[in-house]
Amino acid sequence: MASDLREKMAVLERMIHDETFLQRHGQGNELSFFVFDYDPAEEQLVRDFVRRIVRQAQQKVVNVNLYQSVLFLFESEVGIDTLLQLEEQEGMQALREAMMPMLESDRLMRSIAEQAQGADVLLLTGVGSLFPLMRSHTVLNRLHEWITRTPVVLFFPGTYNGQKLMLFNLLTDDNYYRAFRITPS
Repeated sequence: MASDLREKMAVLERMIHDETFLQRHGQGNELSFFVFDYDPAEEQLVRDFVRRIVRQAQQKVVNVNLYQSVLFLFESEVGIDTLLQLEEQEGMQALREAMMPMLESDRLMRSIAEQAQGADVLLLTGVGSLFPLMRSHTVLNRLHEWITRTPVVLFFPGTYNGQKLMLFNLLTDDNYYRAFRITPS
């Protein structure tokens, strides 16, 4: 494991136990949205870390996997088989067009907010699996309307420099300025 990743993990663990972090007392009481960016090659290490944090934290830490949430939403609304048939018969572009109205509605954000209810910290994972259906900056921009008091940490397979998100270190997303990057100490 790279020392940079190990240090970032230690920083996040300290943050989760810090009352200032949990109570949103920061610079001007901005949104408590954070990005934990990492090398996509370290995906399994990050997944193991997230599971451990959720299991061992003294606070209520909730992990919402965005990909699984989208699958659950579509399964409950239209059925995955229907989507698979659409893709098979009409192609990926038709599938994406059929999925977009639901993804652009508030249903996914409402679902995430419901899962996060009562959480001290919300961890968002699975963002890489959603590409190209949903972009990270879109999730963060829309989620701040639904989650205002709970610190949110987006686990991002790629690079975030405090302004730009670069998924898989290859694909540049739109700029996002409202989240703080978790950096090694």
